[in-house]
Formats: sequence, C-alpha cells, structure tokens
Amino acid sequence: MFGQSKDKLMVAKELLQAKQYSKAIPLYKELIKEHSSANLNYQLGLCYFNINKEVESIQYFEIAIKNITKKYKSGDLNEEKAPLSVFYYFAKSHHVNGNIILAFEFYNKFYSESKNKNPLKKKALAGIYQCEIADELLKIKNDFIIWNLGDTLNTLYSEYRPVISVDGSVIYFTSSRMRPDSTNKDFISPETGSYYEDIYASYRTKSGKWTEPNYLSFCRVSQNEASVSLSLDGNQIFVYQGGNGNGDIYYSDLNRISFESLKPFPAKSLNSNSQEPHATMGINGEFVYFVSDRTGGYGGKDIYRIRELPDGTWSKAMNLGPTINSEYDEESPFIGPDNRTLYFSSNGINSIGGYDVFVSQLNIINEWSTPKNLGYPLNSLGDDLYYSTMANGFLGIFASDNKSSVGDFDIYFVQTANSYYKNVAIFKGYISTVNETDFLPKGITIHVKDITENSDEIIFKPRLRDGGYILNLKPCHSYLIEYRFKGKVFHQDQSLVPCNSSYQEIHEEIILDIINLKV
Repeated sequence: MFGQSKDKLMVAKELLQAKQYSKAIPLYKELIKEHSSANLNYQLGLCYFNINKEVESIQYFEIAIKNITKKYKSGDLNEEKAPLSVFYYFAKSHHVNGNIILAFEFYNKFYSESKNKNPLKKKALAGIYQCEIADELLKIKNDFIIWNLGDTLNTLYSEYRPVISVDGSVIYFTSSRMRPDSTNKDFISPETGSYYEDIYASYRTKSGKWTEPNYLSFCRVSQNEASVSLSLDGNQIFVYQGGNGNGDIYYSDLNRISFESLKPFPAKSLNSNSQEPHATMGINGEFVYFVSDRTGGYGGKDIYRIRELPDGTWSKAMNLGPTINSEYDEESPFIGPDNRTLYFSSNGINSIGGYDVFVSQLNIINEWSTPKNLGYPLNSLGDDLYYSTMANGFLGIFASDNKSSVGDFDIYFVQTANSYYKNVAIFKGYISTVNETDFLPKGITIHVKDITENSDEIIFKPRLRDGGYILNLKPCHSYLIEYRFKGKVFHQDQSLVPCNSSYQEIHEEIILDIINLKV
C-alpha cells in the first residue's frame, strides 16, 4: 500500500477507533476498490456491525475469514490478514440474521481457537448457549399478539426506549430522526451518522389513534436525551442524559402541556461516575430500580435498587444479586404496579440472541424467582428491550431491531392473555371542566386516606393537560378520597376496594365548573 492510500487508511482507522463508523465506511470502500485484503474487509464489516447493520457486514466478514492470522498486528498499516475475532463477528451477524447453525459453528470455532484473555471469548460462550436456547424456544409459539405501531411513531431512523403511561394515554419514546421543524438538520452524530437522540411524545385520541409525535422542549440539538420512565401519575418523566464519558438519570416535572428543565435525580446513590442508562420507579415512589456498570457488580451492567427513607433521603444502592444479574448485561428494568413483578432485558446465556425480555417476581420473604424468558415471538434473535406495561399487565410496549423493523429499532405493542399482576387495585379517572377546552386550574389536589390502616393521607395531583389521575389502592381496604382546590374540599368519596386478588380498576369522572369554583 502506497502513500496516498496509507494516509487514507490511517484516517479510516482513526475514525473506526473513535467510533465514527458511518464516516469510516466510504473510506474503507475506496481502499478495498484500490486493494482488497482480508483486514480491510474485516474493518469495513466491523463498521457495519457496530451501527446495527449486521446483514450488510456478512459479505465483508465472509471475505475476511478466508485469510486469518493469530498474530494479528492491529497497528500495522501493512497488515493484510484478519484477526481471529472475525469468527466471532461472523457468527454474531449470522445469529442475528437467523442462521443459527452457521452461527453455532463459528462461535465454537472462535471459542476453541482464541486465547482466554480475549474479551470476546465470554461473548462467544454466551452465543453458543443462546443458539442452543434458540433451538428450543423458537419451536414454542406463545400467546402473544404483537404489532408494529406503524409510521405514525416509527420511521427509517431508530425509535426505541418507549414509555407508556399506566393508563395508556401517552407514549414517550426516543428517536434520532429529523425534527418536524428541522431545527436539528445541521447536527449529525459522528458515531451513528444520524441525528442526535430526542424524546418525543404522542397522545392517544378519543378514537384510539396516536397523534403525530413532537419532541420535548428540553431536548438539545447537539446532545442525546433518552426517555427512561414515568411516575405513576404521569406528571414526572425520567431521562437519561450522557456526557463527559458517563451518563446519569435526570427528571422533569410536567407543567400543563410542557416539561420543565431537567434536574439531576436527587439520590446520590443512584448517579455515579459510571453509566446509569435506565431507571424505573415503583408505583408508590418508595423504590427505584436502576442500571449501572459501576464496579462491584456481577457483570457489565447490573440492576440495583434504592429506597426513599422516612426523612426524604435515599438509601445506599443495593445490587439485586445473582438471581437477577449475571456476568453479562442486564438492562431496562420495569417494576409493575404490584411492586413485585420485575421485567428486564438480559444478553446472557438464557437469551435466544442479543437482549431478551425476562420476568421475575419477589416472594413474601423478598427473594426473586428465577427469571423466565418471555419467549418467542416477543423475543427475537436481535435485541428486545425497554419492555413495560399498562396497569393491567395485559398490554405492553417494547423496542426491537427484529427483521420486521422498518428502522434499526422500531416500537411494538404486545398483548398477552395472562397478567403477572395480582392484588392490584387502580383508582383512575378524570377531572374535566364544563367547557372541555379549558385547562384545569393549578391548585387541585387529591387527598387519599387509608381508613383501614388509619395511615397518613397521600396527596396526588391530576395532570393539568387532561385532568387524568391514577391512584394505587389496596384490596380489602376502605379509603376516604377528597378532591380539593387550594385546600378546600369540592368533592369527596368513601370507597371500599373489593377483596379481589386479581387486577381491578375503579373509575370516577368529575365535572368541574371553574366559574363557580370558589375558595
């Protein structure tokens, strides 16, 4: 390889090492036209692989595997041969593409020939197990009904990290698309070759359709913001924001129809110098489950839990332990409204490929059950993440890069005939105005007192956008529920929740005459 080509190769390798894969691809293509080699094809395949285009990478890895060396010199511009690692990437690409037999062969080939210190060896072992699991689980058809949310939400870009409110009235999700107002048109991420991530909201209309999504006001054009989870009442959104080599959890409060500026989550035990890409809050706000790759865990990313203490501070982070966490990665936890059912994704040895969705339940002595793989077709050979449900547990939402996706990742609904949630009672309703176009005035609060336990009242606020509210009650308990405006009661109910172990909902709608509302 001569002067100009060496300079071009040096730039291409620098882009590859800087994870600017999309910029490196055209340079590698030019270099291969000038002089094709196993190493150049390996590096080009690696670029496609790292932007989730495994199918495109196969043709280049296929050339690279024909000329392998165990004495690969990564820094040598004259290196013609490909490293042994290409066997792993070739296997993984075929795994995602559904060729389990070929994937199994090359995972084993890489595992048997690579040295123990190779960081990919552990992943290859997982791939071997996953191929065996896939051979079993792909034969079992579960009772899921799954559908793509379509072009209202999904585009040719990636849409992922969906968050649905427990009453199903709004979906928040993350996308790297062009904004409707084109304000981000000049801001492209060098790593992905797409626009930076923004958080979008889409609302369900009375006819059941979803509105055109729009991005949240706090999103920046040249930085990534990603949706994480919602509070029970929908008045608070939790957000992942990266920067300075780490990423932390932030939150924002809903003010009528827009969110306020982001603030760091107040628990010092949650955010750290490591990555905290995801968090979910229990229905009563007492517990937060989150993901971190901090030291002291069982693998790459583990799931932890913190608890709000009576004085308003937060406990130290507690790792959920080896029943939940593995030596691989656990991601996107979601704790159900029963505070005992935990959904999460894992790319460990019990997956059929990539990240799969699992479920585990906390028993009466606070031990987690062995996680169950939710199976095919919810779980695919690709990555299936960010699973969450509405309050009843029968309707869920998740993101996947499976073969049916229009973009790299798409958002899907899933309906199941069974719910894991027991002993859950949700009191939900709307406070609407006589003139339905009016926003609710600020100052309305809902005060809930458990008469059975004679406990302190809990205060909720309705969404000012639409007056919706959601309360979590206990079966077999009596409650006094007061609706107040600036402290004065304008409506009250006393309710006995039926002693029913299955999921139940109680509905109430209140019409408010703002003009005659006096304090």
